[in-house]
Amino acid sequence: MRSPARLSAFTVFYANVLVTAFYILSGCLLASLTHFHGHSFPVFLPLGVALGFHLLFGPRVLPGVFAGAFFLTLIYWLGLHPHPASHLSLPTLFGVAALIAFGATLQTWTGGYIQRRWLINLHPLHHLRDLIVFVFVGGLLNSLIHTNFTVTALVWADIITLDQYGISWITGWLGDSLGVLMVAPFFTAFQTSRLQALTTQKKVEAVLLAGLLYAGARIIFHTPITFQEYPLILLSFPLLVWAIFRFRQVGGVVVMVGVSLLTIWGIGLTEYQLESDHDKSVLLLQGYLFGLTMTAYLLHSLLNRVLEATRQSIQLGNLLSQAFHEIYLIDPETYRFVYVNQGARQNLGYSLEELQACTPLDIKPEFNESRLEELFNSMKSGNNQQSVIETLHRRKDGSTYPVEVRLQLARVDGEDWILVVALDISEKKEIQREIVAAREKAEQANRAKSVFLSSMSHEIRTPMNAILGYTQIMTNDQDLNREQRNKMEGIQKAGHHLLDLINDILDFSKIEAGKLKLNKQDLSLSSMVSDLGDIFRVRCDEKGLEFDLRNDLDSKDEWVHGDQGKLRQILINLLDNALKFTDEGAVSFQVQRKGGNVYQFEVRDTGIGIPENQQKTIFNYYEQNWEGMERGGTGLGLTISQRLAKMMNGELEVESEVGKGSLFRFTLPLPAVGQKQESAIQSLSTVLRLSPGHRVKALVVDDNEANVDVLCEMLMDIGVEIRKAYSGKEGIEIAGGWKPDIIFMDFKMPQLNGLEAAKAIQHENQGIRIVIVTASNYRHERDRFLKEGVDGFIGKPFLREELLKALQDVLRVEFEYGEKSLAWSDIEKPKPVNSELNFSKVKVPEILLLSLKKMAKLGMIAEMERQLTEIEKIQPQGPQLASHLKALAEKFDKDGILKVLDTVGHG
Repeated sequence: MRSPARLSAFTVFYANVLVTAFYILSGCLLASLTHFHGHSFPVFLPLGVALGFHLLFGPRVLPGVFAGAFFLTLIYWLGLHPHPASHLSLPTLFGVAALIAFGATLQTWTGGYIQRRWLINLHPLHHLRDLIVFVFVGGLLNSLIHTNFTVTALVWADIITLDQYGISWITGWLGDSLGVLMVAPFFTAFQTSRLQALTTQKKVEAVLLAGLLYAGARIIFHTPITFQEYPLILLSFPLLVWAIFRFRQVGGVVVMVGVSLLTIWGIGLTEYQLESDHDKSVLLLQGYLFGLTMTAYLLHSLLNRVLEATRQSIQLGNLLSQAFHEIYLIDPETYRFVYVNQGARQNLGYSLEELQACTPLDIKPEFNESRLEELFNSMKSGNNQQSVIETLHRRKDGSTYPVEVRLQLARVDGEDWILVVALDISEKKEIQREIVAAREKAEQANRAKSVFLSSMSHEIRTPMNAILGYTQIMTNDQDLNREQRNKMEGIQKAGHHLLDLINDILDFSKIEAGKLKLNKQDLSLSSMVSDLGDIFRVRCDEKGLEFDLRNDLDSKDEWVHGDQGKLRQILINLLDNALKFTDEGAVSFQVQRKGGNVYQFEVRDTGIGIPENQQKTIFNYYEQNWEGMERGGTGLGLTISQRLAKMMNGELEVESEVGKGSLFRFTLPLPAVGQKQESAIQSLSTVLRLSPGHRVKALVVDDNEANVDVLCEMLMDIGVEIRKAYSGKEGIEIAGGWKPDIIFMDFKMPQLNGLEAAKAIQHENQGIRIVIVTASNYRHERDRFLKEGVDGFIGKPFLREELLKALQDVLRVEFEYGEKSLAWSDIEKPKPVNSELNFSKVKVPEILLLSLKKMAKLGMIAEMERQLTEIEKIQPQGPQLASHLKALAEKFDKDGILKVLDTVGHG
C-alpha cells in the first residue's frame, strides 16, 4: 500500500487542525445522539476518523489525533455526560484525558502501519484477504490498544469500579472496533475513487434512498412492539444492498454509517430499551451493527470480485475478437464452431452466423472427415492434447491461403472444447520462397564460379603441360650441349615458377569460394622456422631493426604433419606485416610447443600499433587504414592468413596498443611424425626402361595434339607400345579393336568427355585400365573420378616421374634403373670453382650470405635479386659474383645458386 505524498508544512498544520476538529465533532455528535448513557459508546466514530486522516496524510497528523482525543475527553466528562465527574480534581481529569489520548494516538499509528504494510491494495474491501486483515487485525485486534488505555484510566480515576471493568472493556472494545470498521473505509473510498457527477437517474435514486432510510428508522423505532416480536429492524438490509450495488463502496459506507447513527438516535429518541439491562442492550445493538457491517463488506467484496471477473472476461473477449490471429472454439462432438473471432471472420469473409453453421471441413480443403475425426479423437483421448499443423484455409470466394494452425484441448466447467489458433503465413511462405530462390541463385553463382575456375585451370594447365612436357623430353636428350641444356633448364624452371603463380591465384579464388583444400605432408618445423628467421633477420638488419628469434622446440629435426605451404604463407604474411609497420625498435618471432601437438607462433613488433576499433576489422577483405595504404599492399595478407589458419583448425588473434606495437599469436595443432621417409616418386627419376618381360600397350586419348605427343614421347622412351586418339569416340573404337593394357584419357574433350568414354570402354572391355588426365586441381573432382570406376588420375602439367608412378600403381610394372637421374638436375652447370669463376676470396657479410641461401632454398628469387645490389658493392669480384647469380636466378636455378654461394667466403 502506498505512502502519502510529501506535504508542505502548511498542509500538515491544516490537516492537524482538521483531524482535531473532526475528532471532537464526531464525538460530540455521537454523545448528543446517545440518550442511554453508560461508560462506552455503541460505536466510537472518532477512532475511525483518526485512522482515516492518518491514511490520507500519514503519521504527521498524530499530534492532531492526540489533541482531539484529549479535548474530547475533557469536554465529555465536564459537560456532555449526564453525570459529570465533578468529584475529580483537574490533575486527575487531565491524567485520564492524557492516557485516553495516548491510547487513541498509538492505535491510530499502528492501524496505519498495518494498513500500509499488510494490505495489498488501497481498497481493503476489494479483496477477501485484505478484508480479513482489515477486520480482524486492523479493526478488532488493533482496537484493544485504545480500549485498554481508556478502561484502565477510568478505573484509575474511580469513574468505574473493578466490578464494571469486564462489561465496560467488552462494550468499549466493540465500540472502538465498529468505529474503525465503519468510518475508515469512507476515507479510502474518497481517496482512491474517481468521483464523477451523478446522473439525473442516480440523483433521484440517492434522494429516494435517503428518504427510505429515514422513513424506515421512524417506522422501526416508533412502533410499540417489544424486541422479541420486532423483525422490522431488518428492513435496513435491503437498503444497504441497494446502496452497494448502485453506488459501490462510497454508497455502502454512507448508508452503513447512516443506519448506525439513526439506530442509536432512534433507540434513544423513543427511550426504548432492547433489553432491561443497559449493558446487554448495548451489546445487542453492537452485535446488530457488526452484523450489518460484515454483511456490507462481504457483499461489496463479492460484488467487486464478480465485477472484476466480468471486466476481465469482457477485456479478454474484446482482445480475442480483435486479435489478428484467427481464433476458433469447436465442439468436439458436433464439429461445429462455437466461437469465431473477428479476425477469422474478416480473413474468411463469412459472418458469425454463417460460420456457426459450418464445420472445419468447410474451410480446410486439405482435410476430409476421417482425418479430422482422427485428429480430434487423438486430442480427446489425451495422446496428443496439442498439435501444430500447416494447412490451407478456404475463403468464402473460394480462394485459399496458407495457415499455421495450433490446436489444443481446453476443459471449461467439466466440458471439453477444441481451441484453435490459426495464423496467416502467406508472407512467411513468400519470404521462404524468396530465401530459397536467393539460395539457389547464390549456389548457381558459386557453381558458375567453380566451373569458371575449373575451366581457367584447364585452359592454363593444358598449354603448360605441353611446355613442361617437351622440356622434360628434350632435357633427357643426350645430344644436347651444355648451352642448350642450360636454356632448357631455364625454360623448365620458368614454367614451374609460372605454374606456382597460377596456383596461388587459383588458391585465393578457392578461399573465397570455400573450396581450398589442404595438402598435408611431413615437414621439419624447426628447419622451416630457422629458414624464415635467417631471411627476416637480414631484412630487419637492412631496415635498422633488431630481430629476435626464439625457437623453443625440443629438437631441430622435429617433424610434424601439416600443410607446409600454407603454414609458411601465414608466417611470412605475419612477419612481412610486422616489418612493414615498424620503423624503429625490433621484431621478434617465437615458436613453442604448448602441450600435446599444439604449437604457438608469436610475431611481436614495436611498430605503430593498431587502434582498438580497427582490431576487429583488420582480418576483413581489403581492409586497410591510411597507414596501410601508404605502406603498400593489397590488404589481403591478414585475411588470407586467418582463413588459412581456420582451415587448419588453428586460431589467429591480435593484441595491440597504438604507439607501442602489435602481437599476432597463431596457435595450430600439428600431429608429430617419425623420421621423414623419402617419397617413392623421387626414386623414379632414374628409370631407364621397362624391365624385361614387362610389355605394355598404352592408348593416349586427348583432343590436344601437343599433349598427345608429350605423353607418347615419354611412354615410348621407356619402351611402351602406344597408339593415339584425338577424341573420345575414336578412343572407344581403337580400344575395342586393339585391347590396350592402359588408357591415358583426357577428361575435358568436346562431344564425349573422358569419363563418359571411359565408362563406355569399361562396359565392353572390363580388363582395360584407365587413367584420367585432368587439368583440374579440385580434390572433389578427382575423388569423383575414382568413385566412377577409373583406376587413377594424373594432373596437368605432370612430371615424367608422375607418369611412371601411375604405370607402376595401376599395372604393377617393374622398371630398370640407372645410377643417376636423367632429369635436368644432372645437367652440366657452370663451374663456380674453376680458375675463371673462383669467388672464395669474395667476403660477403655472414648475415647477407645466410639470407641469400635461405631465399634460394625457399624459391624467393625476386627478393634475392633485390639483395644482389649489396654484393655489387664488394670489390673487386662483387659485381662479377652478382652478375653470375642474376644469370642463375633468371633460369630459376636454385641448386646452382646454392653451389655458388657455398664457395663464397664470409666475413
